[in-house]
Amino acid sequence: MSNNESIDAKAAQAALNEIESSQKNMQKALRVPLWMSACISISYGFIVFGWGMTEHENLWALAMWIGGAFFFGFVLLAVYSSKLLGMKINILPKTSSSAMFHLLSGIVLAFLLVAGRELRLLGFEFAPFVSAFLCAALMMYFQHWHPAGELQRAGSNNE
Repeated sequence: MSNNESIDAKAAQAALNEIESSQKNMQKALRVPLWMSACISISYGFIVFGWGMTEHENLWALAMWIGGAFFFGFVLLAVYSSKLLGMKINILPKTSSSAMFHLLSGIVLAFLLVAGRELRLLGFEFAPFVSAFLCAALMMYFQHWHPAGELQRAGSNNE
């Protein structure tokens, strides 16, 4: 198409619909398999739980270390499997919206990590359980619905 040719409204709408459908397909292709996402989320939950329960180098620190090892291993497996599929996972955000998404999700997860431990030290014995569950659930949600680390437009459907 040259610069002198104009396109009608129907062709423009069809092009926009095609772009939107390709973005949805890309989001689905970037998703980590559900079993791997569950393993990553549960191992992160073990890190949060171990941190919340540990005191003076007791055995709960071992749960934190084992959870960290499994988390690191499953993340490496996810990156490697996506590389085998021909996709490159961006570790660092490329746009300002993805940077804001990563920053806010990191703040929420860090808050839950610290809150679980501090509330336990204040006498709420169940706090690490709740904190670990919320962190694992949020991690699973982020991996499934925002695999590229970006928020979708308000009008788009992520299905």
